[in-house]
Amino acid sequence: MPEIVSMTVSAQRQPSPPREPPETGFELLGPGYRLEEETWSWYNPEEYCPVRIGEANSKKLGFGSVSMVWLCRDLVEHEYVALKVFVSGNPQAVNEGKVFEHLKTIKSDHPGAKFTRKLRDSFELPGNKGTHTCLRELFDGEKLTPDLLKPVIFQVLCSLDYLHSQAKIVHTDIREEKIMMSIADKEILKKFKEEEWSEPSLRRIDGNHIIYAPRGLEIPDDFSDFVICDFGYAVFSKEKYTGKVMPDLYPRMIALLGPSPKDMLERGSWSDSFFDESGEFTADVEIPTTSLEEEMKSLEGEEKSSFLKCLRRMLRWKPEDRATAAELVEEPWIRSSLHHLAIPQKSGVNVKGYRK
Repeated sequence: MPEIVSMTVSAQRQPSPPREPPETGFELLGPGYRLEEETWSWYNPEEYCPVRIGEANSKKLGFGSVSMVWLCRDLVEHEYVALKVFVSGNPQAVNEGKVFEHLKTIKSDHPGAKFTRKLRDSFELPGNKGTHTCLRELFDGEKLTPDLLKPVIFQVLCSLDYLHSQAKIVHTDIREEKIMMSIADKEILKKFKEEEWSEPSLRRIDGNHIIYAPRGLEIPDDFSDFVICDFGYAVFSKEKYTGKVMPDLYPRMIALLGPSPKDMLERGSWSDSFFDESGEFTADVEIPTTSLEEEMKSLEGEEKSSFLKCLRRMLRWKPEDRATAAELVEEPWIRSSLHHLAIPQKSGVNVKGYRK
């Protein structure tokens, strides 16, 4: 595998030489074990790019059903980057690449741009079943933590308003693992790399493939911004899309939001596959007995009431009934913990006064 390098060579500093990874000192699992992505029933090693630690100065950060994410060191620009390597021939790679290229064309001072992941560049590597798209992205770190919830939601809403109002992009798959924390202190990444050299990761060898156990990354005391990432399912809002959208979640939506409005079902192309003419859910799946109040156990009193009021403005069957991201940043529950951020009392769509 070629070294991960930038297209522009710095005139101030020569490229760093690659480091050879340790050949001993790691635990090797036998053929009877399954590690990480191997545990999936659909796992096919031929579809994954056989990245090896050291070949691209990389350390495994995590894995997904269609890609692996590696911490890499750019030997020319002398910086750490996150390298997302897709399985061969996956349409999410093409779609995410299109979204990132489109975002590069958006010229806007919207503060949400700061909280939206950026692409440095991309390239392809050969594989056994076709090429592997590789996205070189600015490095982000650990997942969302509950104690930082309100400032994080504020930043996420700013990013969503930027995507919706400026880039005309709908993410469609916002959830906890799609929100990453940027790391300002790059010494954490250096320490992460050195630990791999001194105590190599647990691994298993399967033919030409090495499956590594991921290494935990230290959560910094002084974190940077939270950013929205992963645009594999994103759509451009100017286009019209039809199809089934997560029908496995319909019973839970009914339990939490009540029956779907009949006039909304009449708009859908697939409604009669799951609902009858009166709007009753017909799939052979039990609708759970639950509510937002029952499930929100970590908050109490006025804090819980204020949060649920905010949540209900988002959770609506009809898109036109849902509060926009720009409207939600004004919610009292969200803004009640933003006193340490220098933002204006009324932010609106243009949160220009935001500074960290």
